[in-house]
Amino acid sequence: MRTSDLERTLGFIERAMDVTLARGKVIATNVAHAETPNYKAADLDFQKMLATVEGQEGASMARTHPRHIGQSPSDSLTLVQYKLEPPKEPRADGNTVEIEEEMAKLALNQIRFQALTQALNRVFSSLKEAITEGGRR
Repeated sequence: MRTSDLERTLGFIERAMDVTLARGKVIATNVAHAETPNYKAADLDFQKMLATVEGQEGASMARTHPRHIGQSPSDSLTLVQYKLEPPKEPRADGNTVEIEEEMAKLALNQIRFQALTQALNRVFSSLKEAITEGGRR
């Protein structure tokens, strides 16, 4: 794996993990406010946020030199608006949180984060093998 490919792969995994963590916080906030009158459930669109932090929607800053520090992935997260989830069944108190749906979203988000962690581990395992075994050939 070339250095530019490695940097691109690690950068993508980092940004995807940041987006996953941000979505987890939004879901946890929804669960925490499940009994708050008039609270409106929110969510983050993982695909749209990832595209935004990848610069596919004009959110990234150009680097003029490969060693310059790029825009922080967490800075880009503020560019995406929360989307309010429409309630499937209106509640009398005006709250739109459906706890079962939030827990399902949380489980999916955790699976996504675990998959990203495994991908990161594979990258580092490949690097370790290249470093330790590369000199033996």
